[in-house]
Amino acid sequence: MISKISEVNRVYRTNEIWREEEHAWQEGGWQYRPLVSSKASAEVVFQRYAFGQHARATAMAVAGLLTTAEQLKQAGEAMLGSDSSLDRRAVEISNPSVLKAQVKKSAQIGSYVIQSKQIAKSQLNDGAILQSTTPTLMTAGSNQMKLITENQTASFSIYILATDTNQQALQKIRSAINSTKSDLHASIAWDDLKNTVQLRLNSLHTGSEYAFSIVDIYGNAVAISGITNVTQQAADAIYHINGSAEVVSASNQIDLDQGNVLITLQAASKEPVQVDIRPDRIGISQQVQALVNRYNSLHLMLTQSGGLLTSEASESVMSKLTSLPLEMIGIQLNADGSLKVDLSILEQQAQSRFDLLEFSLRGFGGLAAALNVAAKTLLDPPSFELLDQGQALFQSFNNYQVSQRDGAPVNTYLPLPLSGILMNNYI
Repeated sequence: MISKISEVNRVYRTNEIWREEEHAWQEGGWQYRPLVSSKASAEVVFQRYAFGQHARATAMAVAGLLTTAEQLKQAGEAMLGSDSSLDRRAVEISNPSVLKAQVKKSAQIGSYVIQSKQIAKSQLNDGAILQSTTPTLMTAGSNQMKLITENQTASFSIYILATDTNQQALQKIRSAINSTKSDLHASIAWDDLKNTVQLRLNSLHTGSEYAFSIVDIYGNAVAISGITNVTQQAADAIYHINGSAEVVSASNQIDLDQGNVLITLQAASKEPVQVDIRPDRIGISQQVQALVNRYNSLHLMLTQSGGLLTSEASESVMSKLTSLPLEMIGIQLNADGSLKVDLSILEQQAQSRFDLLEFSLRGFGGLAAALNVAAKTLLDPPSFELLDQGQALFQSFNNYQVSQRDGAPVNTYLPLPLSGILMNNYI
């Protein structure tokens, strides 16, 4: 950005300083007058003529224009990019206590009706509640047990000492079961107030196929611990989707829309539950408003810079908007060229006609794409092309000439790219 501003200053400042040298030469003959050699003295020269103020205003106008154009470009790219609010989704559930849903970006907009008749459960066995410090009644010596599931059978054993308490005996069973690396998990529940312990055994998976049983092979560890007591039976989930045939599954998770929608059943319900996948209306409203705000800032900058910048800059932006069906999506083009958003219409279109809204915003020739192109037309060319070079003040200094005397050649000062001491001191 600094380099672009410097281009403008170079065009004006160089001609002004050389004009001052020419003026001194005409007034006092060929007397030597050194060029300005510091920024401070350059400012004195720069402020000496009204043209200096004009150059400063023009440079500031170009700087402001380029800044707002870059902000508009970024807002347009945000709407067009992979993290656009148009790709994000919101989910609405008629009964969140029955199920929950997760939705990925770009999920298909629509509705699902889920009838949850039964949720999947894992088997849970709760053993007998025993006094922690009481000597165990398990057979002293080796006790062997067997775990049986639909997919595997695992045998394991423990060694009980005559001095073991109930707590020590249950801890040995717990460690032995967990070391089998089966689909089961054993734990102990302590009650410090009552000084009791209880062995618990649960499946790591839901579904009837993960039901299990445990039996004594020799010894009585299973019988004394009471771990055969089933407190929750393994069960499959049973549900319907959009009135389709009954689905039976070991899992409570339902994948829809090629994995873009994940529904998790949490409870059974007599009434069906509706899941609505909606556009992110709040996000869309915020992003469209930000885009319009950036455009209005650029439009105001162009309006306030009239007479300094070429009218083609403003026309290149305005021409992108006149052919767009903005009012259909709640955006009004005002008489002064600014834009105004009716958020209620915008959100209504997002709800009922999302395809039209999406195309109008980021489709080929849509609002975001059009404003993005308009911003680039201001940012890509050299900044001096944004100047209104037909201004009288610009012309008088840009093409300044002096009268020829005594056969000397006519001197014409043009905005040539400079180098050396002038470039170093004045840019």
